[in-house]
Amino acid sequence: MKKIFKFIRGLKGVLAGFMTSNRKDSRKEAAELSKLLSFETISAKTFYRIQKELAEIVQRQKNLKESQNPQEEIQSLNEKWLKAMNLLGKASPKILQKRWQEITERYYREVDESSFEIFLKDLRKDVKWDAELLIMLSAFELVKLGDEEAIDILANMGIKGDIKKIHQKIQGKITNHELKQKPKEDAKPVDFFVMLAKVRKEGYEVKSDILLQEWIGILKDIKESNERNNSKE
Repeated sequence: MKKIFKFIRGLKGVLAGFMTSNRKDSRKEAAELSKLLSFETISAKTFYRIQKELAEIVQRQKNLKESQNPQEEIQSLNEKWLKAMNLLGKASPKILQKRWQEITERYYREVDESSFEIFLKDLRKDVKWDAELLIMLSAFELVKLGDEEAIDILANMGIKGDIKKIHQKIQGKITNHELKQKPKEDAKPVDFFVMLAKVRKEGYEVKSDILLQEWIGILKDIKESNERNNSKE
């Protein structure tokens, strides 16, 4: 129970503090962030592993409302999320999410500058919604057990009433979100080792522990080479 609340508070921090901070918090954040992997120090293998883990979590979140044992599933999602994020180092959920966002933003900016702004806009929406969704579903399970703090958490999100009313409002928020989404196929997470094999076939000698920044350089070089070859045809 304590772990679930700690996770909820961490996600609330991500949500409430999204793109905001004061000077004292900024100094504290900077100290915590300095202990984590960054865009310059994370390996490509670790980056894609985290990306894959988070994609699996998102998929399981979509099925959470149909779970026969939602409390166990929430706890499992909590542990899976923290395990994935802890590949960056040890810090609070809010700080881990902030660093992951920084790394992901740099990755997409470096890989494809033209689509970066669209990606960034969608990323911010996804981060906010994923946090909101897990907070709502986690808190609802605790409300059913009569926990007052969980009731307050939902009330601060504009979700009030008896159990039936709370459930209806949460389902309404989920439905409204789904209706606003553009239809798209589920993107499969990138398998780093499949990509690595293809890059090696191109003649590049790449170690499996290559840094993400160096990996991006190789991908860009392959892309530019292909574009040059196509222009000659």
